[in-house]
Amino acid sequence: MSNYRLNPLKNIDVNRNRIIEKTRNRMKQMEAKPQRNFRRPAFITILACFLCIIIASPYLEHTFQGNTNHFSIKKVVIPNVPYDSLIKSFYIDTSSELIYSTEQGIYSFNLEKNESKQLIDTREVGRVLELAASSKWLIWASPENNKQVIHILNRQTHELKMAENQYFNGLYLYRDTLIYMGIDQGKPSYYTIALDTLKENVLHEINGESSNSQPSIDKNLIVIPETLTTNHKSETVVYVYDLNLHKQIGSYTFPYKIAENILLKKDTVFAYLWNGKETGAVGGIDMNTGKLTILKQPAAANAYATDGTHFALSAADEESDTVQLFMKKKEKLTLLSSFPSIKERLVKPRFTSEGTLLLNGEGKDSAMYIIRFDD
Repeated sequence: MSNYRLNPLKNIDVNRNRIIEKTRNRMKQMEAKPQRNFRRPAFITILACFLCIIIASPYLEHTFQGNTNHFSIKKVVIPNVPYDSLIKSFYIDTSSELIYSTEQGIYSFNLEKNESKQLIDTREVGRVLELAASSKWLIWASPENNKQVIHILNRQTHELKMAENQYFNGLYLYRDTLIYMGIDQGKPSYYTIALDTLKENVLHEINGESSNSQPSIDKNLIVIPETLTTNHKSETVVYVYDLNLHKQIGSYTFPYKIAENILLKKDTVFAYLWNGKETGAVGGIDMNTGKLTILKQPAAANAYATDGTHFALSAADEESDTVQLFMKKKEKLTLLSSFPSIKERLVKPRFTSEGTLLLNGEGKDSAMYIIRFDD
């Protein structure tokens, strides 16, 4: 193991147009953003009966026991929902619901009540570019009159607010704070919005190039990655911010050309690392010691997710690749389960902040699998 802890870097004078172009190439294509124009319109009270149209929607639930008695699996099938919508869905533990969007609207599927609700009819508000949600907030970005508008719905009071600003990409929620990437007068930065007041602040100014990864939040901390190139050598620096204090508390560097899928979990910043030629591997920097550890894994993987202890890797099997479950033991990943009870290919692993694993199946019914671990 080697020590890669760095002090925060000084601002680097770079070509802002090049930053913007590379950011657009690496992230989703979006329309040009207007100059900063942040407004707080009058509240629009939306009746719950308008927002929550209950749709009868059966689902299938099967509980499997993991081969080491460490986890259970719930299979969920939501009929008549496109695979492309389910692959981008996410799960909210506190309300036991899956959130997803289609061309018709934004929906919630409640696993306990066995029902779907149309939360928003997007045919009236425009195409959904980005989506974030919690049990309290529903937030989405959509184009309106050649502008990008962030819609902020309080799911408890049904009050809707809109923010026209320098939005460019990404919506990330921390309690009652929204984080997003914006570009103002050619300068890319990450911003925060206090959702109750719509007060906006700059969190982090981007001084390098765009990253191969999005930010990651764990508890009150967020890591924001940037790719820096010096002497024709590229590295990824992650800047750590305390969202409660609204200030940077450190930075760390992955000495690899590419650091993808950066995840902050339990005081460790993980990433899928490679230099473009050799097979990549998952590694992590301990924020307490600054040491980088490359985890030993039994098979090559092209996708991963982790809660800090369990690792879901998209690893090769006999014919293709599918998600398998591993346990981190010191510096090694040990196979926990290959999910033998599931007979279809599994893809797109992602963990919730509470540690629930969500997988998509590629069978005919486009099933989703929700995996919970014993405490």
